[in-house]
Amino acid sequence: MEARLPLGPSAFGPVCLWAKPRFLELILSKWTAGLKPTYYASSTTWPKDGHTGVALSVGEEAWESENEQVSPQSKRWLLAGFALMLAMRACGTAFSPALLAYAPAGLIALSPFVPHLIITAPLLPAALFFPLAILVSLAQSWLGYLFGRSFGPWAIQWLSEHTPANQERLEQLLGLVERAAPVVLLALPGPMLATIAGVARVSPRRMFLLMIVAQLFWVSAAYLLGASLAQWIEAIQAFALSYALPLTLVFCAAVATWHALTRARKRRDKDITQ
Repeated sequence: MEARLPLGPSAFGPVCLWAKPRFLELILSKWTAGLKPTYYASSTTWPKDGHTGVALSVGEEAWESENEQVSPQSKRWLLAGFALMLAMRACGTAFSPALLAYAPAGLIALSPFVPHLIITAPLLPAALFFPLAILVSLAQSWLGYLFGRSFGPWAIQWLSEHTPANQERLEQLLGLVERAAPVVLLALPGPMLATIAGVARVSPRRMFLLMIVAQLFWVSAAYLLGASLAQWIEAIQAFALSYALPLTLVFCAAVATWHALTRARKRRDKDITQ
């Protein structure tokens, strides 16, 4: 009997992945509009193209003084590890149909996005799901935090050039983190916000505590939601088992096309501004 793909909440993972941060950013911007920034920013110059953007929270001189202790070799390893982590997350999304069908734990290990956590929750025992999801999410977020803290504003420049996120949105998120770091980091956990928190000079102890609380909340919420949608998710897994190869090819093509279009748009916008 051929499995049919139901139209349920877990069938719209990519939409949820985009909608949650955008919706929460809008709400948070309203809540934090009147709050006094934790730090005061002054204009600074971005590397490479000289673009003037949001400054470091504690100022350029303080950042340079503190980061003299970070060796160039350590920075190279951090950059390589961060780039590898982003590539793993992209590969996890591209190969998500095959991973969902044959290795749900691998999907979490590569890309622990909330939609992926929801759709794999009923397919894994809780004793495996919770440690794997929390540890991988914490490791990726901590790597992002170290990357942002070590490279400062250049980290945002790098993200704007090598990820789909645009610089304007990253600067808005930096402003939100500076005004209300606990609220933002609890509502929007992940490597991207962790990197911005590093740029904003959130203290390591505070950052680690916020990451633990945020991951415990979101992983638990994803598990409960996934358990409530178990019948739908099992049907989706059966569909993925039946059409693993064509679905994976479609997802790979979609991810590659999206990244190519994003890079082309950024190059076009850069040419227009110049």
